[in-house]
Amino acid sequence: MRRRRFSRLVGALVGSNPLLAFGQSNDKPTVGVLGYASEAASRPYMQGLRDGLGKYALIEGSTMRLVARYAAAKPERLADLARELATEGSRVIVTAGTTAVKAAHLSVPDLPIVMAGSADPELMGFARSLARPGGRITGISIRGVELLGKQLQLLKEAVPAARTFAAFLHAANPGNPEFRKAFGDISQALGVRIDVRDIHAVEEFPAAFDWAVRQSADGALVLQDPSFVTHREAIFRLALERRLPTVTGSAQLAQGGALLAYALDFEDVWRQSARYVSEILRGADPALLPIEQATAYQLVVNLKVARTLGLALPRSLVARADEVIE
Repeated sequence: MRRRRFSRLVGALVGSNPLLAFGQSNDKPTVGVLGYASEAASRPYMQGLRDGLGKYALIEGSTMRLVARYAAAKPERLADLARELATEGSRVIVTAGTTAVKAAHLSVPDLPIVMAGSADPELMGFARSLARPGGRITGISIRGVELLGKQLQLLKEAVPAARTFAAFLHAANPGNPEFRKAFGDISQALGVRIDVRDIHAVEEFPAAFDWAVRQSADGALVLQDPSFVTHREAIFRLALERRLPTVTGSAQLAQGGALLAYALDFEDVWRQSARYVSEILRGADPALLPIEQATAYQLVVNLKVARTLGLALPRSLVARADEVIE
């Protein structure tokens, strides 16, 4: 009886404390991170993940291994890097964005995948439902279609006389068909025409902005994408030269010269994703772990850009901002 009681006590302690489960074993679990962006651009998100993992006693180098691979905004590299993470012994892969999630899902058929932010997983075919994903993918999702509407609504608020907007999508994003469908409803709701153009490489932006000017665009939406973040200053310098107010889904892009950003707090999302990692390492089935909707968003207003464009932004818009760039 004593031996059985002791065994039950140890089991209970191990089940409730990953430090005991992992830290006293030579077999430290490996967590793989598939980064679409560069290592430098991903640094805040990686710190968020480390902070989150620490809350579950998952300490890099002590109770777990953390292995990261970065595609440097080259989507064609994602599949090979995901397979590399599997070869490294990863028991779960953490990644963000529909492009990276899809690449990991297709190239590594046996590993659980935690989304640290990905748009509309049901529409993308990543999950049967948010409540019961039913497959290997779980984590935190973004209401991508709703986000587009909010971003363009803010741009319309900044430029109330606008009649036409241009929208630039990265051609490799698998969510583009759904985004294109959404633009019809957004166009009607805002009373503007929305002209959409795919961008295959950042070198296409000069011609794309010239096209927007020919379309008589009064502003432009630049969808958040790692390759755009890497070249943000060059991209938005082109927009300013053409007197185009811009809105985007990345705080980094606003800091690089966009007028507005309505963006997910990605650092917080990566921090939150650690809970999924912890549960999966302790044996939870990702198919049964409900997908959460991201709720932490940031509005960034770049007054420096507004002054350059000669725009007097509504006080109500500036007052709602989480960050104002002077």
